[in-house]
Amino acid sequence: MASRAGRYDPKVLSALKMALGVETGYEKMELSSGQLKDGMILNGDICLQNGRLLVAKGYQINLTLRERMKNLVQRPGIMEPFQVLAPSATTKSGEAEFLN
Repeated sequence: MASRAGRYDPKVLSALKMALGVETGYEKMELSSGQLKDGMILNGDICLQNGRLLVAKGYQINLTLRERMKNLVQRPGIMEPFQVLAPSATTKSGEAEFLN
């Protein structure tokens, strides 16, 4: 699909690559709540200990979520570390733009 320039929207192709786990300028990491940064993407579901889904894989980290995670980790509720996709040092700003 990528070889057919102009036929497919590059943002859609980038999203598809990410969904399929193809390298798109992101590094897989496991981080604590204090290490999460805005713009990172969850690479796994976050569930409460009772099994209820709190945040689904693919959600983009923001200030509200970081604060919520810090509060929940302090109480028995969710376990760290969290699996995330973090923009690599070589990622061009435009590659992650469609996620904002």
